[in-house]
Amino acid sequence: MFNQCILSCVFMALVYIHNTTTWIQIQIQIPYSCRELFKKFEILPLYSQYIFSLSIFVIKNKHLFSTNYQIHSVHTRFKTNLQPPIANLTKFRKGVYYFGIKIFNNLPHNIKDLANETKLFWNALKRFLLSSSFHNNEEYFNYQR
Repeated sequence: MFNQCILSCVFMALVYIHNTTTWIQIQIQIPYSCRELFKKFEILPLYSQYIFSLSIFVIKNKHLFSTNYQIHSVHTRFKTNLQPPIANLTKFRKGVYYFGIKIFNNLPHNIKDLANETKLFWNALKRFLLSSSFHNNEEYFNYQR
């Protein structure tokens, strides 16, 4: 499973087989959920680090993106969302530019509103990701605010 890590314990044993000394290695895997440990020690899981990196990329390269407000200048609750380009290729949709827009648009509104203040955005995003601890796409995109 994605939300479990495996703790491996390796034991070296000295065994006598047919009057000869042989070392054998025994590996025991213990399934254990690391989700709470990640939160306790404030460690971002790999997918949360990916979300963080893409969001920072989007903020640092704001000039490459256009918002919904720039397209139609109507004040809606989604005015801070970025307008995704038309993309037919799957490779482009999985790329940093397109997927960064999807990640950014799915952030809570209070974090997106801080997009012009980089340090505040960075801190708010980090707190959000540490409290939520996402481990895959599905968890992030189905997150209930």
